Amino acid sequence: MFNTSIPAQASWNPATFADSQGFVLATNDNPRLTAYIWNPSSGLSASYQPSSDWGENPKGLSARKQGGYIAVCSNSRWSVYNFDAGSGFGSLNHDESLSNVRAVRFSPYGNTLAVATSSGVNLYDFTPVSGVGSLTQSVETGVTSITDVDFSPDGSHFLIVGQGGDVLEVYPVRNRKNVAPLGEGQVCSTPPRLAGENSGAGDKYGFCKVSGRCENGQYYYCYESDHKVYYGRIINGVPDSPSTINYGNFAQPFGLSFVPDKNLLVTTQSTAYSSYFSSGTDLRSFALSDNVSSINDENSVGSFAMQLGTSNLGGLGYNVAYMANYDAIVVANWDNYGNTHPLTTFTIASSGAFTEVTRPVASGTVNDGKLVDWL
Repeated sequence: MFNTSIPAQASWNPATFADSQGFVLATNDNPRLTAYIWNPSSGLSASYQPSSDWGENPKGLSARKQGGYIAVCSNSRWSVYNFDAGSGFGSLNHDESLSNVRAVRFSPYGNTLAVATSSGVNLYDFTPVSGVGSLTQSVETGVTSITDVDFSPDGSHFLIVGQGGDVLEVYPVRNRKNVAPLGEGQVCSTPPRLAGENSGAGDKYGFCKVSGRCENGQYYYCYESDHKVYYGRIINGVPDSPSTINYGNFAQPFGLSFVPDKNLLVTTQSTAYSSYFSSGTDLRSFALSDNVSSINDENSVGSFAMQLGTSNLGGLGYNVAYMANYDAIVVANWDNYGNTHPLTTFTIASSGAFTEVTRPVASGTVNDGKLVDWL
């Protein structure tokens, strides 16, 4: 067993990277990748797409926070594009066929890229000049049928969730800047519910997030399954058994994002799971306390029901990202039955209240908002 103590942090997010310049969207429709240069004050200033369509339905998406690269994966392929905020997508830095890919994720310091399949996770060295480097570690995990992975924004933890085995493992990162080889994953004392069960619409399920150090000094993890969000604290590097946010039998949470500087967890859900195409989508924020307990979705401290279409509400809030420098939330709205706006942006207050800022994609530009990450 290795040392799981977490060094004291002076800030909720000590990683050094440039402020967000916008976001990147991955969809099931051509064009499958679009990057948007955006901020709440001036709105959308530019958008970029690769010179040719990537050609696969995306399962995972991650932008390197220091800039320069965007990673994307499908079920059978993972790729890394060169990217510049002033000129857009360049050539492919890396393109590889691989079976059962589930997620790609850059570390907060940009020196590691995690590539997860249903059966394991590989960590690759990554440099700003050369991009993808050598394989540094194949993570030994007791999680099987992996659905998602995540690095915390402060670089303190790495999270794996899946549909079998240990279900959830937390890896305290010993060298945050370089992501030195990870040791043994830490598991819950009580086996948690499998990730992504009964998740309804979509071919990507079992989303997870890990918070890093929040403003209250606590660390949290979460994942979605069976009409609930399972969430809990990480104490001395070990995940506590999760509590639940219960959405009832006819609503399904999908997108998850911690807002560490405000002690909040943000979720998206379909407001009526059995008929999401006519019921719109729902954005909620939940306060994170020192003592996590099971609650219902009505216990949110902030909510926003979005009318996304013209003839009906349409859409499904499938993925969400937080841009800390703008106090902004961006939601990707998928399955756009009558939905004219696959992207919606908000500001979020310390109270958890949302204010819609803009819907930056015009009708017909992109037909589907599936996965989103900030640039």
